[in-house]
Amino acid sequence: MWLLQGEKSPSYSTISRFRTGRLKKCCENLFYQFVMKLGELGEIDYKNIFINGTKIEANSNKYSFVWKKSVDKFERKLKKKMIEKVNEINEEFGKCYATDSDSLNVTLYSEIIDDLNKIINENKE
Repeated sequence: MWLLQGEKSPSYSTISRFRTGRLKKCCENLFYQFVMKLGELGEIDYKNIFINGTKIEANSNKYSFVWKKSVDKFERKLKKKMIEKVNEINEEFGKCYATDSDSLNVTLYSEIIDDLNKIINENKE
């Protein structure tokens, strides 16, 4: 907006404070809302998940890329963490969601989230 009004531009530290202070807090929620809206519109079907390891940097060079091993390692850690969380939910709420790696998919997580939202809504009333 300040560009259009011919005013003095904010300093880099002002923009940085906004990005790290305010924007960081709401980015995950905005992304979640975006994905859910795409699902409602039928633009995505949640059947497949793709991890893109592309890094785009302002000062890129031949060493600024992501190795396949690091992406695979991250995926293994993420899957382990997700299994742990599902096990916690099973224990806490007396559920029996499958935790084998073949059963873990977006549909299962959507079902878990729906069930947890129902429990939250019941407790509010």
